[in-house]
Amino acid sequence: MANIEHLSEGQKWVIGLYCALLFLLIASPFMYRLTNRITEMVGLETSYNGCPNMYGLVLHAIVFLLLVRVLMLIPKLNV
Repeated sequence: MANIEHLSEGQKWVIGLYCALLFLLIASPFMYRLTNRITEMVGLETSYNGCPNMYGLVLHAIVFLLLVRVLMLIPKLNV
């Protein structure tokens, strides 16, 4: 199992910044409206006027989890 203590303080701040920006993107009302348009095609409503319901919240949490995992595949930063 990887040990986070080998990361420098700068690297930890950059990772935190990436996660914050990713969260802002995924949690934005625009993204919920976009997701709702896509999921309505299969009969699932994820938001109302850009405000998430439980399905939308869970879906966006799963997307956030997967994208954070993808961010972990980016080569180590030399900060």
